[in-house]
Amino acid sequence: MTTTPSASRPMRLTPTPSSTVACSPFGKTSFIPFPCGSARAPAGGRVDTVCARPREFAPSLALRTSRHHPVAMDVLPLAILAAAAALGWNWWSDRRSADRATLLARQACEQAGVIWLDQNVQRVRKRLARDDDGRLAWRRDYDFEFTSSGEDRQLGRISLVGLRVVGLVGPAAVPLVYVRR
Repeated sequence: MTTTPSASRPMRLTPTPSSTVACSPFGKTSFIPFPCGSARAPAGGRVDTVCARPREFAPSLALRTSRHHPVAMDVLPLAILAAAAALGWNWWSDRRSADRATLLARQACEQAGVIWLDQNVQRVRKRLARDDDGRLAWRRDYDFEFTSSGEDRQLGRISLVGLRVVGLVGPAAVPLVYVRR
């Protein structure tokens, strides 16, 4: 399988028993050692640039690129799926912490002997904070309203880092009143 060198074509290599044929990135035919082995050039020959693997072992899901967009076209659906998953996780996490804040507001008002108005909480702030272990987590502040006499509205606030209470300002008789910043 050896040819004579010419000016227009590079010389082919002599295959060893463990070599297979593949194309180089520049369209030249070469021999690639696969899985282990070596290729030898005949006397006076040169070794061409070769691919890392033979063509038959290349992955079938090659990245397709558009002629106008250098970004691989197969990445776009994955990015959309990842963004949708992140938004879904964020919504689920917000709902879970709002449910926890609702439960805590109800318990705080019952323990203090006051009336919890509107039976809901409203998130007023969301930011990143560190939890007790030093990891980043969402800190969410929720407001709720209560009354002791039935005539005036008073504002209470619950602060959560993750699902853990870090602050409760509200009904005075609640033993859980503390604010940690």
